[in-house]
Amino acid sequence: MLRLGITLPLAQRHLLPVLMVAALLGLLFLLPEHFANWLMFEREALKSGQLWRLFSGQFMHLSLAHLLLNLSGIAMFWLLFAEYTAGWRFLWLLPLLALGCSTGIWFFASNIDYYVGFSGVLYGLFAWGALQDVMQRQPFSRLLLLVIITKVSYEFIFSPIPIAAINANPLATAAHFFGVISALMIISISYLFSSKLHRNT
Repeated sequence: MLRLGITLPLAQRHLLPVLMVAALLGLLFLLPEHFANWLMFEREALKSGQLWRLFSGQFMHLSLAHLLLNLSGIAMFWLLFAEYTAGWRFLWLLPLLALGCSTGIWFFASNIDYYVGFSGVLYGLFAWGALQDVMQRQPFSRLLLLVIITKVSYEFIFSPIPIAAINANPLATAAHFFGVISALMIISISYLFSSKLHRNT
């Protein structure tokens, strides 16, 4: 975890992957409405076989304010967990988290027919980064992970927690929850696979 105030992770290997994600979100936001509608999570369209929406819907935004809020979240993730963004593992993590968010919404939030937004993936990234810190025995990493899990679980089961007079969209709380669950599953599977591989070598 980055110690704020000491240094900024400006090395290309840390900065480039995050900038690529931000650029992708910005480019998708600029798409004409007709094309954007083909990318959002839409339950009926998914039933007809448009499975790409399981991925693409998590990268779309309704408004500029919506986009800027998630871009600020990406910047915060970079400040806290930049050391884990080097290489390609950060980029392959994104579609897995997107798929996890959408799959969770599909099976366990049947009231949601339409959804767009990156915040579910973003919460998954924060959980993933906190888990990396736990494994690196960083200070306060367990507390941060507990706060993330408790927040998304409470909001999914009960209601959104207002922060700085901002209420989360009730639809987004489902994505947040499944984003964190997806991160936990990805880390668990990776750990089990690496442990098995280590035992066999």
